[in-house]
Amino acid sequence: MKYEVDFPDYIAAKLDQRAAASGGDVVHLIQMAVVQFVEQDLATASTRRLPDPPLMSVEVSPPFDLPRHEATPIALDAVVNGSARLPDSPSVEA
Repeated sequence: MKYEVDFPDYIAAKLDQRAAASGGDVVHLIQMAVVQFVEQDLATASTRRLPDPPLMSVEVSPPFDLPRHEATPIALDAVVNGSARLPDSPSVEA
């Protein structure tokens, strides 16, 4: 790829100084800067959180009506003894 980039004079002068100090040329310096910028952008893009999808596309009502019952009140002083698990089959006492 080839691009022609026009910089203001003060930027071009700074690029020439940096390139001379590093022993390279301006083109190589610009290439390094662009590569570093793109790699940083790619690294931060992976940590960006995607927006939540619209609720209509996620939440779907069930295909049947769920039973609705009145809430069963429980007294605060109620004492529960034994297991709350129901037996698998009714026990027969002889």
